[in-house]
Amino acid sequence: MIHYTCSIEQALIIAIADTKGIERYEVMAFFDETISAMSQCPPNLTRRQGAKKTDPDYNIPIPIWVLRGYYPGTGIFFKITLIHDNTSTYNNGMFAKVHHLNMHNLWKDRVHLDAEAVRRAVAEKELIGHDLPQMELKPQRLMTPKGMKPFRLYTRKKKR
Repeated sequence: MIHYTCSIEQALIIAIADTKGIERYEVMAFFDETISAMSQCPPNLTRRQGAKKTDPDYNIPIPIWVLRGYYPGTGIFFKITLIHDNTSTYNNGMFAKVHHLNMHNLWKDRVHLDAEAVRRAVAEKELIGHDLPQMELKPQRLMTPKGMKPFRLYTRKKKR
């Protein structure tokens, strides 16, 4: 059992608990278990992004773990960052942060809304019983420490 200090975004806890219909402490317990499992894996953030191998600050001197995934059974995307600062004696120098991630990336295509087409499709479904057109959305990139199972996007099976 590791000792660490953690800050969890309050809106994330409320969103998950209300979506799943569970107690807020259950959400916090999930993140505690996940952080403990992360600490047993090797750090997965070992070099600075964009730095060249010849740069003196290419390697990160402290262990850092990053996990990006979807809360099980939901489409709520989150990120956990765990840092072990060897110079700190407070809680063995282990600090974690859990927060919500936006579902878009500036470099990827966004979904554009054609209000007239959406209204027409919904009206046809209500009046005639037509199926709504499928929206193909690409899930966000996941990231887990080596040895951990990724938290994939939950997709409901379509009823026939």
